[in-house]
Amino acid sequence: VYQQDANHLLYTHPKAFDVIDLDPYGSAIPFIDSCIYASKNNALLCLTFTDMPVLCGNYPETTLYKYGVIPYKSTFCHEMAKRIALYAISSNASKYKKVIKPLLSYNADFYIRLFILIKDSAEDCKRNPFKYGYMYHCRSCQNRTIIPMASYQENKFKNGKPNSFVKFNNLIHETTHCELCNSSMCMSGPFWIDDLHDEDFITSLKNTLNQKEFDYLKYKERIHLILKSIGDEMKLKDEIFYYDYSQCNRDVNLSSFKLSLFEGALNSLKYNMEQSYYDPNLFKTNAPC
Repeated sequence: VYQQDANHLLYTHPKAFDVIDLDPYGSAIPFIDSCIYASKNNALLCLTFTDMPVLCGNYPETTLYKYGVIPYKSTFCHEMAKRIALYAISSNASKYKKVIKPLLSYNADFYIRLFILIKDSAEDCKRNPFKYGYMYHCRSCQNRTIIPMASYQENKFKNGKPNSFVKFNNLIHETTHCELCNSSMCMSGPFWIDDLHDEDFITSLKNTLNQKEFDYLKYKERIHLILKSIGDEMKLKDEIFYYDYSQCNRDVNLSSFKLSLFEGALNSLKYNMEQSYYDPNLFKTNAPC
């Protein structure tokens, strides 16, 4: 048992820990570098961030110098907070030729909680640009475009063998105005645009939670509901950032009606929709804006 500065302890034990659970006051950013430095291959990193005003875009200048991201203040700020934190962690891990794999990322009350697998792989670090991206968001409506930082490009040698290489996008949007309402588009990012959860891990957690030995848990029902909702959301995991149902009605000057009717209308058009587990007014859909 040690009682000393966390950074000092971690830096003096390189690649020593299988699990690191960090719950500091405010941001976990000052400890990320030392946590990654002290993590074994395939170690589990559990992090809590309570500086939500910074991560949610209330203080963009602070977000930029702490996390290296320009935020966008919006109704989906809690998802944005997780993606900002994951981007900062992944960027830091790359320095040590390590990559991250989010197993579970959720927000509750006044904080976000991340469970991340840390893996040694210099080769996988080269694929990080596909997991980062920027967002162009309309200032007047909820239209948005996500642009990955890079993409694969196929090339061919003279002998005909295919060769894939990374092509970095120039991040120039086709237009600076929204195609729906002609308002200005605002760029923010970069964000983590890859998965927030691991489907197999979520399924395993739900199965484990159903065992009788965990009946003593005070918040078992709440945990189960969060995991179930996250599992439902993962059906639309390629859809990044939520839509605000109330804002949708304001954008088209309509009075609000039941969200279930709205979902039924989308389903009749062969689109899917899933509500957020923490705010019933937020939803994701594969329908166009």
